[in-house]
Amino acid sequence: MRVVRGPVLQGHLYRGKRPPRRCAYLRSLLPQWDPFLLNIREILPFADKISDLAIMALAVHRNEAYRLQRLQAFGILDTPAESHFDAITKTAAQILRTPIALLNFIDEAREWCKSAWGMKRKHARRDESLCAEALLTGDVMLIPNAEMDAQFSNHPQVTGERAVVFYVGVVLKTSDGVALGTLCAIDHSPHDISEEELYALRTLAANVVGHLECRILSRELADAKRRIEASATNRDEFLAMLAHELRAPLAPINSRPCRSAYGPVWLGDAVCWRAIELPERISI
Repeated sequence: MRVVRGPVLQGHLYRGKRPPRRCAYLRSLLPQWDPFLLNIREILPFADKISDLAIMALAVHRNEAYRLQRLQAFGILDTPAESHFDAITKTAAQILRTPIALLNFIDEAREWCKSAWGMKRKHARRDESLCAEALLTGDVMLIPNAEMDAQFSNHPQVTGERAVVFYVGVVLKTSDGVALGTLCAIDHSPHDISEEELYALRTLAANVVGHLECRILSRELADAKRRIEASATNRDEFLAMLAHELRAPLAPINSRPCRSAYGPVWLGDAVCWRAIELPERISI
């Protein structure tokens, strides 16, 4: 069996074939602001010997620090299981007819599992992770039969406890193109998927990312609300202090009595009573 390593362009898998080289393919995977990576084959004399996967790996390495920073910002690592994500992995397993579906995030040294359907949540070293391999594609990695594949037949997750034979993983990409991890399905026997099933898996992966991004927006709105409330409190305290400071110099003035039509009143009460002051002697 042949291994498919993304991307899926125009709705069709490149099954066992080398995807189109140069502009259209590379620009869909590499940072638009990095002209060196986009034109590496035109710059280097041995460019034709550089594989697409090697260039993708170089791009991931150059952007790894930013990717890890964005992953940490979502605050998803080392958190308990959540029903929303468990429902997504369950749905993925049912659609693809596989016994296992996983939602994994790839940090600096590990594959961290947020949700698992069909097995217990288990984490793995990054250098032993199929999802870390899928992350390099930037899109999707499909392995119909790992036992017959020269690259993955000796992979730790193929020969080890997980006994992976079939694997498909869709990369979780944020709205600005940062890869966080994968939503994947696993089987212990050879398997294949249709275009409709792959589209459904993509939709579920997009749902995961959309949910995470909404969480960040909610936190930012909550922080903005707290700042506004704190500003309003500070404003009220400032106005109270200002009123006190303005009243203090007027206290000696307000303590002098005066004559009015209603007898002696305090000047401080003149505004309230609106009394009219009269001269002490009235000539007739």
